[in-house]
Amino acid sequence: MSVYNIGPVLLKEIEGLAKEKFLDKEALLSIFELAFSKIYSKHYGTRNDIRVSIHPETGDINLTRHRLITDEVTCPFKQIHSKDTLNAKGKIVDGEWVESLPLLEFSRSEVSSILKTLQHETQEMERKAQYEEFKSRVGEMVSVTVKRLEGRNVVVDLGRAEGIILRSELLKWENYSINDRLKAYIYAVRREQKGPQIFLSRTHSGFLHELFVREVDEIAQGLIEIKGVVRDPGSRAKVAVFAYNFTSKGRNFSPVGTCVGIRGNRVKAIQEELKGEQIDVVLWSQETPEFIVNALSSVEVLKVVVEKGTNQYTVVVPDGQKNLAIGREGQNVSLVCKLTGTNINIMSASEEQKKRSQDLQERMGLFVQRLDLDEFLAHFLVLQGFESLQDIVFTSQEELMQLEGFTLEIAQELRARALEALEEEEKNHRNMFVAHQGDPKLMELCSPYMLEALVANKILTLKDFSELSLEELEDYLKGVRHGLSSQALGDLIMKARTLCA
Repeated sequence: MSVYNIGPVLLKEIEGLAKEKFLDKEALLSIFELAFSKIYSKHYGTRNDIRVSIHPETGDINLTRHRLITDEVTCPFKQIHSKDTLNAKGKIVDGEWVESLPLLEFSRSEVSSILKTLQHETQEMERKAQYEEFKSRVGEMVSVTVKRLEGRNVVVDLGRAEGIILRSELLKWENYSINDRLKAYIYAVRREQKGPQIFLSRTHSGFLHELFVREVDEIAQGLIEIKGVVRDPGSRAKVAVFAYNFTSKGRNFSPVGTCVGIRGNRVKAIQEELKGEQIDVVLWSQETPEFIVNALSSVEVLKVVVEKGTNQYTVVVPDGQKNLAIGREGQNVSLVCKLTGTNINIMSASEEQKKRSQDLQERMGLFVQRLDLDEFLAHFLVLQGFESLQDIVFTSQEELMQLEGFTLEIAQELRARALEALEEEEKNHRNMFVAHQGDPKLMELCSPYMLEALVANKILTLKDFSELSLEELEDYLKGVRHGLSSQALGDLIMKARTLCA
């Protein structure tokens, strides 16, 4: 077939290819134009700017040579003097001189070259389209068919592409055969030379999230919001839910009860998909202590105590329920920590009572020893909430005088003794840091009470301090933070890094 009347056949091929590969027709047309241009450039000289355009409706092929119009020609192949355009055949298009060229028939080798170019460019276009499509589908749950097994990994058919479920992304006892149907969650897409690598999972927390969206209409409708999902895949999971408006269709409803379903039918359906994974649906709360209580679900909580300036919480439960709260191998409390974003210590009521008694004696001993007070006054101060020398120093004289039996003289004397003891204590901490050859710049940056903990952990230079993570620093400073928040500690680390830069 002559190149002059190939148009209709060419358009039919492009339309069929676009439909088969789910590609853009205009983009495919550009690929054909590029392939033809490469062949004709060899005929008319590669130094010339040879272009091929194909009419999108008729398929007519138009071959042209393009040159810039200029008054100073440095390259006659790509430039033409403005005077020469007066007698030359062609026309001005967008500031360029465009000449029509006759089409030449292709040899067999040239047809083969065009086909190779088309194949290569089409494959690249298809891979790019697949990558963009599945990249936008990250976070989606899909139904797939097992295509083949590669070792312990499962390759699945996604229609236009293949995906892979790594053994680590399957539940421990799950095994699949070729042609098995299953649901999975797209959690990552990576661009590869041979095409996009699409990763799916059945253990990802997002998979459980999407199962709830599909099973619970109220979540899909936006009446209920999933605030958090944590899993020990195949064993146990916790899902935090919340509804800003607890009224739907004129009646009140419970977000937790709605997600669980009548007689637990909704959760049971999800558990069947997850091979019996136990699921706790709990009510989310903006108040962290309340959220912790809800997340512990079936455990009775007597109190929740937060350590000042930290993310550490102590949860007190009745005697006999501590093991239930912690769970087998710490599973329950670990999931609660992840769900609430906190660090939790579980204590029984008797343990908490014993600890309170010990803390009381320690604080009383501190005041008796460092402030030379009798036990009655020391006990009185502890009961009033004073836990350290800093608490006394930072309490105003007027506030101290409001305590029962306190006069101006007693308040002044107590603050003076506490201040003297505190200064002596801080001096000792600094001397100890210097004795261990600590960096003076680090000593200026940190409070005296932090220095002892830093020495104990062999953090003696500004560089050592700057390389700490916030979690490491918080762990080192347990009990000696004196109200320093996590934000303040993070700022200290960043300041150290700036000074070291």
